[in-house]
Amino acid sequence: MFYRFRLLFLTLACLFPFTPLLTAGSSPPPITFRVHRQVDQNAERAIPVQLSNPPEMIYAHRSSEISEKDISYVHVYQGPEAPGAKIQLDIHGRLVLETLTNANKGQYLIIFIDGKPLAAEPITKKITDGVLAVDNLTPEMVAVFKKHFAKKAP
Repeated sequence: MFYRFRLLFLTLACLFPFTPLLTAGSSPPPITFRVHRQVDQNAERAIPVQLSNPPEMIYAHRSSEISEKDISYVHVYQGPEAPGAKIQLDIHGRLVLETLTNANKGQYLIIFIDGKPLAAEPITKKITDGVLAVDNLTPEMVAVFKKHFAKKAP
């Protein structure tokens, strides 16, 4: 048993100098998608977000709960007034969204694209299907979703 541990330790020690090579070539995502939960304005390093309808200032938690890594696919559609998108999350994102919406009813989920607030959706019920819906997208945001997030549905 001791020899197996020693062999494992030596193997890991030999690989340690090469870890920068293992991560070389990885690049940041072309665009970021982040979902934050609403917090009290007195929370440490809260991010202020100005809502337009209703006109109100809310604050987002500094750390995101969901990111672009949690997206399975995005379906962009034409709504009655403007385009919208349904964002299907993978299993991790679905579980985080379910937990988040169950614990924060009455608060907002704030969606950021490249650090800019895109939407603030009130949490009215627990979301169990892993789908976030965003309405009233601008043509520019539709292009962003189609270019960076539109993946084939399973």
